Amino acid sequence: MDDNGRKKIASEKLVFIFKALKENAHDKYEKILGHNGIPFAAIPVLSFEFVNRDALISNLSQPDRFSAIILTSARAVEAVVYALQDLSHDTKYSVATLQCFVVGPATYDAALVAGFKPEGKDTGNAKTLAEFILRTDKTKWSYLNAVLWSLIETCFYFVCTGLKITEIVAYETSPYGHIGEHLKKAIDDKGFPEYTVFFSPSGFKSVHAIETEYSFPLEETKIIALGPSTASVVTKEGFNLHGTTERPDPESLLYLLQESMSKES
Repeated sequence: MDDNGRKKIASEKLVFIFKALKENAHDKYEKILGHNGIPFAAIPVLSFEFVNRDALISNLSQPDRFSAIILTSARAVEAVVYALQDLSHDTKYSVATLQCFVVGPATYDAALVAGFKPEGKDTGNAKTLAEFILRTDKTKWSYLNAVLWSLIETCFYFVCTGLKITEIVAYETSPYGHIGEHLKKAIDDKGFPEYTVFFSPSGFKSVHAIETEYSFPLEETKIIALGPSTASVVTKEGFNLHGTTERPDPESLLYLLQESMSKES
């Protein structure tokens, strides 16, 4: 029972999506679930703040020092675009012509819009990105410039192979200040979910931290993680993991949900 005396019975097939605060109304995950008739509620769990802008500008202003640039998220692409505003047109062009590697389709799309020619669309995590990069022609490489949030595993791979890398943490995440309010409203409006979807380790931890306060039975839901890092945190915290998407994209999430729901019908 919750604090209002309601029994915690999950609404069949209802999905709660816990992801970063969106900046526009065009969310591909929400769109694909809606188009396929899957009931959902999107609950923001993280907010972002750009950091180390001076260091980023300093490195971007010297594109000739680097052989390639690694962008690990769409937010990292935003940080680069923001920093490039302070640089000359010629420098912007030189940066855009660097060989560019990205993690996953969302980062690929963002980098493409920003003017890069990205590679790595089908990679979904640090390990697969590193393996992809190390398979490319590196005969002219000297330094890599990684604009990131967290790419420790990838950097480790490069160090082990003798490649030099400059790491720039371009943004930081923090729990969104109104997670509880959005969670309570979603429960009041739609009931308790059968599925919960998490996009990042920090997002999962943010919800885990408030589940008792808001009488949210997280352990009774079917938890889905987008990517191995998030999956690892879920299991380390003692929760049962229902599934991990093959790739961090809307199509993979839809496939996993539909497969699970078909088995129950």
